[in-house]
Amino acid sequence: IACSDSTDSGYNDVNGNDTNGEPASDEVWMEGMTFNPGNRTIDAGTTITWINNSNEVHTVTSGENGQHDGEFDSGNISPGEEFTHTFEEPGEYSYFCVPHVNQGMIGTITVE
Repeated sequence: IACSDSTDSGYNDVNGNDTNGEPASDEVWMEGMTFNPGNRTIDAGTTITWINNSNEVHTVTSGENGQHDGEFDSGNISPGEEFTHTFEEPGEYSYFCVPHVNQGMIGTITVE
């Protein structure tokens, strides 16, 4: 029996996408203690899906410096789960992961 030297993790996200690639234009992946990408620019009316591809529980909580501003909050997202939010109004929306904000797990969605 031979072993493969493939670098494919064999792990697919909850939508069946291979996580070795890049997030779709309407996705943000939670990987380790980061959001990938950390900054995304979208058109008004776009729904973003955050997908937890890590082994940690994360949140997607709007606001800055660990202060929730009330715009959106996912609650706990377990590994393999996701959260969606539709951005209707132009502007800049900062967000963070409550348990990992001190590790720099922050992001921004810019809506044009």
